[in-house]
Amino acid sequence: MFAIVPPSLVYQWLLPYTDVQNPEVIDHLVVSGSYPSLNDLLYAIPVALLFGLMRLILQSLLFRPIAITAMKLKYSKQVKNLLYDDLLRTFGKVLPNTEKLQVLCKLRQIDEGKMKKYVWNKRLDRSNDLKLVKFTEALWRFIFYSGFTILGYYSLFVPEPVEWVRDTKQHWMGWPFNTVPITVHYYYLIELGCYIHQLMWTEVTRSDALEMILHHIITIALIVLSYLTRFSRIGSSILLVHDFADIFLEAGKCLNYTSKAQGKQVLIS
Repeated sequence: MFAIVPPSLVYQWLLPYTDVQNPEVIDHLVVSGSYPSLNDLLYAIPVALLFGLMRLILQSLLFRPIAITAMKLKYSKQVKNLLYDDLLRTFGKVLPNTEKLQVLCKLRQIDEGKMKKYVWNKRLDRSNDLKLVKFTEALWRFIFYSGFTILGYYSLFVPEPVEWVRDTKQHWMGWPFNTVPITVHYYYLIELGCYIHQLMWTEVTRSDALEMILHHIITIALIVLSYLTRFSRIGSSILLVHDFADIFLEAGKCLNYTSKAQGKQVLIS
């Protein structure tokens, strides 16, 4: 399907050469389709786009209503006032405090009571939007980590456990010419597509945006390099362990956001 990157000689610098593992042998294996290449990874791009489309649909139809109900959020439903909004833009993204608001109302001869109510409602709606973003992101991750755990389980344990699960020494035996089932191959590409999608969807306005972007970039690099260097066996095992642990992390976040919104506090340890 994809032929953007020439199949041979694209990753030789990643692997040490021996008498058995030489450029000619590896290139022949790549061309025959029995050895990984960068072309394989291009299939992760449509997977990333598909994840983005699924997220858009689910956020609109499912996640947002669930978040509003679970956290009992109430929006002001006030009508947008273009005059007020134009004046508030002079303060940038931060809404003015009471003192600045009083000065503004006097200078512009605006009803101070109406302006204060308008700003209060905007603060309420912004706060609710922030809670919605956090909750829906945690809920989305909970769903796809659950799905990846199921996919990883079927890739490594169905119809029977793969050899490196039964004997951990098999993670390394025969490298770099050890083989993996086609299900593990697809598991890797889907995981890669998911992390590309997460990188595309990172909110740049969030306080930990830089950390999240670095996290996604490093994860993508680890998946790509482990795939190209034929460490898919240990890589698939690590992915499954991490995905399973993240289910409880994201579920705990959803529970914590809900309890805080209802005036309670849940300790997640």
